[in-house]
Amino acid sequence: MQFSFVDPFVLHSRPYTIGVRAAWGLVLCLSMVGCAAWLDFDPSRTLLVACPPDTIWEQALTVFDGYPLASVDRDAGVIETDWREEPAQGQPYGLFGREGLGDKERSRLTFRLEPSSPHAFRIELAEQRQHWGFRGGARIYDWYPVPPSPDVTERLVSTLKRKLKEKGCVFDVASS
Repeated sequence: MQFSFVDPFVLHSRPYTIGVRAAWGLVLCLSMVGCAAWLDFDPSRTLLVACPPDTIWEQALTVFDGYPLASVDRDAGVIETDWREEPAQGQPYGLFGREGLGDKERSRLTFRLEPSSPHAFRIELAEQRQHWGFRGGARIYDWYPVPPSPDVTERLVSTLKRKLKEKGCVFDVASS
């Protein structure tokens, strides 16, 4: 008489392993999508203003004076700047506090002017920012997206608001 031993873990290990692998794969995919969504997060600033569109347009162009303009479309109400590079803000890395090989950041801005009501306009300012740094892999150093700088956006919005207030514009009007 031959006795066969059946290990209960062997019978269930394959389906259990496949289920666990599928669950971890799903968690990994969702976390990558979540991280990608975080990097594309666009905390654009939106203002409602009662002001003639020509005044808004002229003052917006003066605010972007330090940025290279990529496109200016007055009919569509869009101003886009080209990339502007600057030294990276942040901590040095490594034991000796070294700087990276050319650690720098670049940003570009998009300004939109759209009618909100017969006498008010919606102004939207968005920044896209990238960092030049260590990525690893085939391209050791490359540009990669980072969250926009709230300081830059806030500085530009406050400058635009100040200039428009000097011209008699009113902000935060109710759109109808």
